Amino acid sequence: MKFVELKSQEMLEELKKEGKYLLYFKTSTCNVCDVMQEKIKEKFEDIDLSMGLVQIETMPALRGQYLVFSGPTLLVFDGEKEIHRESRFIELDRLERVLDLWLS
Repeated sequence: MKFVELKSQEMLEELKKEGKYLLYFKTSTCNVCDVMQEKIKEKFEDIDLSMGLVQIETMPALRGQYLVFSGPTLLVFDGEKEIHRESRFIELDRLERVLDLWLS
């Protein structure tokens, strides 16, 4: 999995061009966000997808656009359609099942 820290709307638009992608929202003061990011990185390192990392404090417009109220929040997209959302307690086994079904 390729991680891209999104710092502008233009970077998000580039990520969207890939068709299938994930967005991971986190805050700078959230230790759980950092731990979950590393766990996702380790568990899904072999999957050919890109994940956009969104720092909520630096991109508040995206927080409103995607209705993100807390971190960590993970969104899975197929084009413009959100197909899965997990927030706070991200269950990696459930995420793995979703990605397996979606990518097969």
